Amino acid sequence: MSKILRYLACLFMLIFAGNALAAGYSCPSYKKYTSCASGYYMTSSSSSTTCNTTAKAGNACRPCSVMGSNYTCSGGTACPKLNRVTCSAGYYLKANATSCSACGGNNYYCPGGTYNVSSSAQGRNTVSSGYYSTGGTSTTRTGQSACGGNNYYCSAGVRYTVSSGYYSTGGTSTTRTGQSQCTGATYCASGVQNSCPGSYTANTTAGKTSASQCQISVSAGKYIATANSSTQSTCAAGRYKAAHTVNYGSTSSCSTCGAGTYSSSGAASCTACSGSTQYQNLTGQSSCKTVSSGYYKSSNSAQTQCPSGYRDGAGAANINGCEMDVDAGHYVGTANSSTQSTCAGGRYKAAHTVKYGSTSSCSTCGAGTYSSSGAASCTACSGSTQYQNLTGQSSCKTVSSGYYKSSNSAQTQCPSGYRDGAGAANVNGCEMDVDAGHYVATANSSTQSTCAGGRYKAAHTVKYGSTSSCSTCGAGTYSSSGAASCTACSGSTQYQNLTGQSSCKTVSSGYYKSSNSAQTQCPANYRDGTGAANINACKTSCAGGTYVATANAACTSVGTGYYRAAHTVNYGSTSTRSQCPANYRDGAAASAQNGCKTSCDGGTYVATANAACTSVGTGYYRAAHTVNYGSTSTRSQCPANYRDGAAASAQNGCKT
Repeated sequence: MSKILRYLACLFMLIFAGNALAAGYSCPSYKKYTSCASGYYMTSSSSSTTCNTTAKAGNACRPCSVMGSNYTCSGGTACPKLNRVTCSAGYYLKANATSCSACGGNNYYCPGGTYNVSSSAQGRNTVSSGYYSTGGTSTTRTGQSACGGNNYYCSAGVRYTVSSGYYSTGGTSTTRTGQSQCTGATYCASGVQNSCPGSYTANTTAGKTSASQCQISVSAGKYIATANSSTQSTCAAGRYKAAHTVNYGSTSSCSTCGAGTYSSSGAASCTACSGSTQYQNLTGQSSCKTVSSGYYKSSNSAQTQCPSGYRDGAGAANINGCEMDVDAGHYVGTANSSTQSTCAGGRYKAAHTVKYGSTSSCSTCGAGTYSSSGAASCTACSGSTQYQNLTGQSSCKTVSSGYYKSSNSAQTQCPSGYRDGAGAANVNGCEMDVDAGHYVATANSSTQSTCAGGRYKAAHTVKYGSTSSCSTCGAGTYSSSGAASCTACSGSTQYQNLTGQSSCKTVSSGYYKSSNSAQTQCPANYRDGTGAANINACKTSCAGGTYVATANAACTSVGTGYYRAAHTVNYGSTSTRSQCPANYRDGAAASAQNGCKTSCDGGTYVATANAACTSVGTGYYRAAHTVNYGSTSTRSQCPANYRDGAAASAQNGCKT
């Protein structure tokens, strides 16, 4: 409650004080002014002219006229307010300002004057385009002027002289606002842009200042003979000119090619006599010369004779290109010397040339080759068993026994088991001795297999990498296992018509051995014997009483009165018959002498063996009969009383 009362008391005091001040009266010393009447402003004392906006004891309200005619006072606690301001030339009044300010940069000019304070700036003008500010300083300009001729331009109130190589732009010829650099085929003079004359458009460098800076492009090998002309003349042979430019008002010319160079007509430059043997000792020439034989090119512009002994060949590129011909099998051991030394055995050198300042040397024959002294090349150890494992040799070696030539430069020991024989030409020339009756079935193997029966192999050698095989015994031969050769079927009745057999066959009965490899059937009628050794051993069997009268014929009867025992006869042969003894030739063919017969008539008989028939005698009888040789016959006595008659042939022939 007490707080509210205090607030109301303060409010009352303020209202009272305000009314008192408004009346323009001073309050007692214990009072404070809170405001002044319109046309007055508050100061700290009645003698002060300085505005004091804080109410306090002793304050006074002063009339506004104390500040001068350019001020107004609104009363209250407000200070006097400046209402009009006079600015000198080069100065202006800013918006709401009560004091003048310098005009600013060159882009402005201020003529000066008195201005009412307002919310707008007063007394400052922007320099017109194409004009520049004048008077005062750069911050207090007082006026403006037109920029002037084409040689000037104005920007931001400042006048500039157009830069060299530039032309003025914008505005009129007296109010230019900028500048641009001359570019392309133009040049600038006194601020004006001009085109380059005619064909003189080559120089596009920016900022040209005169026509003499304009240029024409002149092709390589050409020149401008007349100033300001665009006609391009051609350089003569022996002269040159690179592509170039000529300034308007100037000329150009071709240069002369120096010694060591040349050019054709229209050349951009001279060409050096750069060929290895080209030179030119004169100037202004259209071609080079060729170095003479026996000379060398000492420079592009001179040739010099080669040293003595080194004048072979065509012209040389330099002294070290001078040559000497060196014979085959020889070399030059000392640089610049013309002495030829002979290559030693085991070394070689083909015919060659040596350059001055250089040497040559013989090469060493490599392994596998050789050479004699003075050789042009090495000779390969090409003999089938010749090799050389060393370098620089004058002859080849012979491959050792049990070794083979693995290359021209080496021998290698033959594989185990294949070291028989002399040195071989290659591994497949290595040999192994194979026993008779054996063979090597697998290449490179040292195992000897045994030939089977019916096959054979003589003792032989087998090369490494090869095999051997047993041969088959042909027809007519045979062999046992492990045979060195086949045995002919040489037995009289032995043959073999098949191959690869271990034994012979025996000729069959009725056949004969026609060769060691065949049997042939005996001719008809001669097939009775066992196997025969030949056709003439074929036999026919003649029964008793027959014989072979004609060779190769069948058996025939020996005939009456003859005998022959049974016998055999060889083909191609005959047999004989025997005639029966006298008086015993009456019978048919007999197989033996005792088969011979005598014919005894009736009344006769053979009383004694081998005797002729004789009468049976009186009183006896015997019918006619035959008696074999060596036998006798008998007689019969007639019956008693009938023995008186002569010999009778039958009993009824007995007589009494």
